[in-house]
Amino acid sequence: MATNTGVALPFELIVEIVENIAPGVDRVLDEKAFQTLTACTLISRVFASAARRRLFSTLWINLDAWQHQREGSTMKKRSQEELSIRVNTLIDLLTDEQSNLAPIFRSLDITLNYERILLQEASNLRGLLRVLIHRAHNLNALRIHDFSHGLLSWKDLPYQTADCLQALCRSLPVYRLDFFCVLDIPLSIATVEHSPCLRYISLKMSKFLKNKPGSDTSVSTTKDIKVRHSDLLGGLPQDGSNFYCGFMADSIDFGTLAVLRELAIENSQDPYLGDKAFTDIITNVVVCLQRGHAKSTLEAINVTFNVTFNVRTAYGVTNALARVEYNALRGLRIDRLLVKNPLIQKVTFCLDITMEGANYSHNDDCLIIKDRIQSKIIDAISSNMPDNIPSGHTSSLPVVQVSVR
Repeated sequence: MATNTGVALPFELIVEIVENIAPGVDRVLDEKAFQTLTACTLISRVFASAARRRLFSTLWINLDAWQHQREGSTMKKRSQEELSIRVNTLIDLLTDEQSNLAPIFRSLDITLNYERILLQEASNLRGLLRVLIHRAHNLNALRIHDFSHGLLSWKDLPYQTADCLQALCRSLPVYRLDFFCVLDIPLSIATVEHSPCLRYISLKMSKFLKNKPGSDTSVSTTKDIKVRHSDLLGGLPQDGSNFYCGFMADSIDFGTLAVLRELAIENSQDPYLGDKAFTDIITNVVVCLQRGHAKSTLEAINVTFNVTFNVRTAYGVTNALARVEYNALRGLRIDRLLVKNPLIQKVTFCLDITMEGANYSHNDDCLIIKDRIQSKIIDAISSNMPDNIPSGHTSSLPVVQVSVR
């Protein structure tokens, strides 16, 4: 028998379906997924709310923009005037009492391009930030990426813009901060006073401003805070030859992150700097883990190095990373870490090598290189092992993972 009664789907199921259409939480760049979600907001009363939440979960402020059209997607570069008009239009929409758009935002992504037009007063970025502080009550992530020709210093931000960014972290439930190519970030932004909800910090080719002696370095004690995917040491070129190796050692004692449980340090070498430079960076990473006198609450440490090795400009396939010294990695053993990190349970060291620039028997050579490097790392770490394994542990050795492709 036919019926006109609609079937009410659980909202959780609707969200799951939308998640399958456009996985993840970042902006929707896939053309078909974007068109499908847009159609859902227009023709489906059941899916409209969930689709809108997914489409508008990320507010991306950028001079460049993807335009999704029926004929396909194209990249458009806006002029300063166009950007200013769009920002002011968005402000009007967010301040409209009948609009419910602001609470949908979960992430704010600010991308600076070329002349950093966004930082100019005409862009009215400051005005938009002020509106978000008062209306985007569910905003929980802030990303600042600089893709201009030079690295952005926090000191280069207009004072009122920088103040609004910190006020946003202080007033909203921002639990995640992501910085790419940003220098001199004030450490205060990671304190409980300025970011009470902070749990996750990502630094890629970025660094905190070095604290002056005697200054407050008390970092947020928010529950389960993590520092992940970080080019914390090295890999940051300056004038083509110099590298910031060890700035984290001057910035953070991980023991001051009172409830930090998991730490992941990721360093990328592309192009490869040479065996000596790579040895120095490995050493600096291990040294930074022991910096300071405060006991940490770390339970897991994951150190990852991504190396792109160009055979044509280096030493040849069979000599890849042949002169790298791994003795400093003994500092990743449980018995070495326990003094500073009494709760440590697991340590992982990952080395991911990408070979480029030569024609050779790829699979066979990759396997040979992997076995040679992994054996050298394990031999170095295992040297001068204590007779007794620390209580509560099955081994003092970190997990070692090497991949070559």
